[in-house]
Amino acid sequence: MEIKITTEIDDHNAMAIKEILSSYNVSHTTHLSACINEALEITLVEEGEVIGGILGRSLWGTLEIQNLAVKESHRGQGLGKKLMLVAEQVAVERNCKYISLNTFSFQASDFYQSLGYEIFAEEKDYPLGYSKIYLRKVLM
Repeated sequence: MEIKITTEIDDHNAMAIKEILSSYNVSHTTHLSACINEALEITLVEEGEVIGGILGRSLWGTLEIQNLAVKESHRGQGLGKKLMLVAEQVAVERNCKYISLNTFSFQASDFYQSLGYEIFAEEKDYPLGYSKIYLRKVLM
């Protein structure tokens, strides 16, 4: 047995690691097999250009928002809110009970709280001098 360390992610090794974890997770979540576990992409397109969107995944009854962004030139127009409302509708359609996400203290925690998301954890000094904030909203 040997331990290897590298800064380059090998696709084959990454898939093997993910498969080990996935197999373990499946063995403990068979009672959630009816949940809709799918990726999610919602995009805002203007004149053929992506100006914003959401990337996420529903898994085991929760829709996790992994990325939300709106181009700086289009901010302040309510587009982020529109994207989140669409994501919430998709979550309901997928029978999710929750939506969860994380953001940094220099990003948009106030925005999410204005939409009904509640902070349930904060990781201080990540990144240094800031916090990583975890939020969740109950849908049902």
